[in-house]
Amino acid sequence: MGHATRARPRWLYVWQRGGATGKNMKTVRLGLIGCGGIGRHHSNALRKVPGAQITAAADVSEEGLNRYKEEFGVDRTYPDYADMLAAEELDAVLVCVPTFLHHAAAVKAADSGVHVFCEKPMARTNAQAEEMIEACRANHVRLQIGFVRRFDNFWGKAKEIVDGGALGRTVVWRQIQAGRGPRSWFMDREKGGGPLLDGMIHNIDFAHCMFGKPVKVASGLTRLRETTAVDTGTVWVDYESGHAMTNSWSWGLAGKMQTVAGMDMIGSDGVLLFPGAFDSQPYASQFDPKTEGLFLLTRGDAESEPVVYAKNDMFVDQLKHFSDCIGTGNEPKVTGEDGRLALRVALAALQEENL
Repeated sequence: MGHATRARPRWLYVWQRGGATGKNMKTVRLGLIGCGGIGRHHSNALRKVPGAQITAAADVSEEGLNRYKEEFGVDRTYPDYADMLAAEELDAVLVCVPTFLHHAAAVKAADSGVHVFCEKPMARTNAQAEEMIEACRANHVRLQIGFVRRFDNFWGKAKEIVDGGALGRTVVWRQIQAGRGPRSWFMDREKGGGPLLDGMIHNIDFAHCMFGKPVKVASGLTRLRETTAVDTGTVWVDYESGHAMTNSWSWGLAGKMQTVAGMDMIGSDGVLLFPGAFDSQPYASQFDPKTEGLFLLTRGDAESEPVVYAKNDMFVDQLKHFSDCIGTGNEPKVTGEDGRLALRVALAALQEENL
């Protein structure tokens, strides 16, 4: 599917004096598409990003727009994002609508000549993801996908341990978790796709970041509740590197039902336990829980050793990176191609597409 190609966009900035950095600072003008929970979450994070602010917002819900305007002081609001794109001088948009609406909003924004930050999962189908990438490429705008773990020191430390070889040449990342999960469109097969597409896709993306190219996907799927989307599944992914990931997830529980949960990485030379999978009390003197987190690493017959990492706000750092890419013209750390790859694996796990 072709897209009308505009001339390379002008970089439009508002100059403001003072502010967080003290001197004249460029402000990146952002438009928000979708003023629900994740849109407000990103808006809160942006309060800590010097040089970037939301100058206009769009949402189909009048109530949602009014709530957003009151909470964030954004006066320029629109019930239709197409009108916002036509009327406002924006550098970029944050696409924060439900998954099945990502494609249309991202393509429209790209065809309007503005950069695109799109929440995960990138789209509902592989074909939609391809069209989003092509629209951004044709219009010379950046596309960043919201795989926020790429900016989290927690996950960065896990990758550092794997890359350093402490666990061995072959690593298996394991997780088991279950809960009620969100409802509404999240559990609609055509709109949200359920936990494997909406939640586990974070793990899928970060496994690519750690382990490399996926080569095989196997899964077992079922439903515990009457939803059109699969709510419970176990997924195994093999990687060209020899590593593997296995996740067992469910959003099929009711009420306040409790179950076991845990995550680790195992290898021939070591085991890495994630926070929550061990008692941290014996190591209380070795880290500050307010600013630091803790993994537990065991290698061979040696005593287990704590591995400390500095906590950070991954959502703030994610949007700082996006803002910087707009200003510098650099490619984002998480591209449309990354989003497409994670989507391919998730759809293969759902047995909707081949890897």
